Amino acid sequence: MSETDSISNSDTARTLYESAIQFALHEGNILWARFSVVTLANSIVIFSFAQTLTNTRLSSAILAVILPIGGIVLCLLWIPLTERSFEYEQFYIFAARELEEKHFAPPGTEQFLTKGGRFSKGDEIRFHLMVDSETKLKMPWSAGLQGRIATRLIIIGFFVFYIIAFLLASVNLLYLLAKFVCHC
Repeated sequence: MSETDSISNSDTARTLYESAIQFALHEGNILWARFSVVTLANSIVIFSFAQTLTNTRLSSAILAVILPIGGIVLCLLWIPLTERSFEYEQFYIFAARELEEKHFAPPGTEQFLTKGGRFSKGDEIRFHLMVDSETKLKMPWSAGLQGRIATRLIIIGFFVFYIIAFLLASVNLLYLLAKFVCHC
C-alpha cells in the first residue's frame, strides 16, 4: 500500500499535491541559484589563475599551482550538491504525479504532470481543445538536452580545465625553480 492510498479527503490530497509542486519549484530555484554562484566562483578562480600564470614571480607560480587544486575541490563538491537537488526535484514531481493520477485523473485519462513527463522525453502529446479538434505537440530533438546532462557537462568542462591548468602551472613552476636554482 502506497502513502497516497491512505489519503481519503480530496482537500488533503489537493493540499499535498500543491505542496509537492511548490517543493519541486523551490528545489529547482535553489539548484539553479547554487549553480550560478558556483559558476561565478569558478570564473573567479580561472581569472585569478590567468593573472598568476602570466606573472614570473615564484610566489605567483606557486599560487598558480594551488588555484587549480582549489577548482578541482570545488568541482568535486559541486557534483553531489547538484545531483542531490535534481533528485529532490524529481522526487517532488513524482510525488505530485502520483497524487494527480490517483486522486484527480478520471480513469483512462492522462493528467498535466504525466503529459509533461512524456513531453520532456520527446513523446508526442495530444491536446483536445475546443477551438481545434486536436492539437499535437512534440519536443524538438534540438531542445532535448536535459538540464541534468548539461550541468554535468559544464562541471566536467571546469574539472578538465583545472587538470590542464594544474599541469601547465606545475611545468611553469618547475621551470621557474630550475631557473632560480641555476642563477643562485
